[in-house]
Amino acid sequence: MAQEIIDAIRQAEQAAEQREAQAGQQAEEIIAEARSGAAAQKSELIRQAREKAVQTENAAKAQADRIMADAEQAEGAELESLRSAVTEKSDQAVKAVLAELL
Repeated sequence: MAQEIIDAIRQAEQAAEQREAQAGQQAEEIIAEARSGAAAQKSELIRQAREKAVQTENAAKAQADRIMADAEQAEGAELESLRSAVTEKSDQAVKAVLAELL
């Protein structure tokens, strides 16, 4: 009877040690999985940040191009206005000189 109790205690201790080893192994697996998931998430966040940076850069370039095009168009309009004013003043000067001569 005493031997049976001792054997039962040993079996219980062995079972507990096995469960403890299994729990430790499961904990290691969970930790490894968590690390892997964190690394994948980090990589994805970095990829998204880089993609957003490229999009922002492209949007800024497009806006700069639009501003330059608008400035060139305004410059062209102003140049045309100045040419027209010069032509008008030139015509007026010619008319004034002719009026003085006649």
